[in-house]
Amino acid sequence: MQFPVRAFRKPALAAVIGAILCLAAVAPSRALDMSQGRLNDLASANGFCIGQRISIEKVAREFPELRGPLLQAETVFRVRMGPGCDHVRATLIRTVGEGHYAEMSDRATDGVLAHLAASSFGYDAARVFVDTLNARAQGDIPSPVIETMLAARYDKAPEQEILNGFTSTYSSADHPKSLGVDLLLSLPLSWKAEDGQRPHVLKQWTSLNGHGMEAINVVIRDLQGYSVTRAEVEEVATMDQIGSMLPGGARPISVMATQIDGEEAILVEFDFTVKRLSADMIGRAKQLMVFHRGKMILLGCMTMVEASDGTLAARYEKMVPVCDLVDNSLVLRSKYQ
Repeated sequence: MQFPVRAFRKPALAAVIGAILCLAAVAPSRALDMSQGRLNDLASANGFCIGQRISIEKVAREFPELRGPLLQAETVFRVRMGPGCDHVRATLIRTVGEGHYAEMSDRATDGVLAHLAASSFGYDAARVFVDTLNARAQGDIPSPVIETMLAARYDKAPEQEILNGFTSTYSSADHPKSLGVDLLLSLPLSWKAEDGQRPHVLKQWTSLNGHGMEAINVVIRDLQGYSVTRAEVEEVATMDQIGSMLPGGARPISVMATQIDGEEAILVEFDFTVKRLSADMIGRAKQLMVFHRGKMILLGCMTMVEASDGTLAARYEKMVPVCDLVDNSLVLRSKYQ
């Protein structure tokens, strides 16, 4: 939708905001059919942990001269990453039950032992393993293992993943949908990034390495060079105004005018409903709209559950600290260029 610059006043601003709020439905629909994918990730991470434990025991037993550096590397790994293995195991047990978990672990153990028996595991290989363990302690762990470990470890308090430094950095520089906006964001490492499939959607991140029901996305819309004023933001940022812009079936929860990185912004929370195949879904979203150099940037954060689930409020409250940290990580590099 294009608007003449001089005619761009509240009605046009409202139209763009209304269109951008409709993108709340760009939720992680893939997750509805991804339970097997999540289970596969958990099984892979569990196998990784079992293989590492067996390798540590083998090196300690057969190469006593390496026990010192091995113990140091293992200790650092346990402090930095180790709880992830414990949480992966606990998550698998909750998901498949004690009996099936034991069967899966026995198969993984047999596979690791067979591999070690068939390979030449001498001193040089043991030394390489100690170096590898040191690298793993710094987070050098293959995907999807590291994402699965982090998601399991920080399930109860997902914001701690960011606070403990497990993040990825996103830059919109040179993106074909960026409209010249150069921004930086920090995202939790366990959230899978995918290119946006809809117009104006640059990127979307989905929890549980792409298998969860929480999503964050970045949207940029063109305001044809118009600079939105504080007065216009305050006029639009009311429950009545935002309520009239939301898509059908959506209900505003809160609205406020604010600023981020020195730019005018509107923060909106609302509930919405959406149909996903045969499932009736309900969701809750937190949307930050930032006005920057004649563009509108939306950082959308949302979660969805089936209408009969009953956990929407709890899931949303757990997600909000993540949303806040991502919003506050926004750096508008194009502002300083």
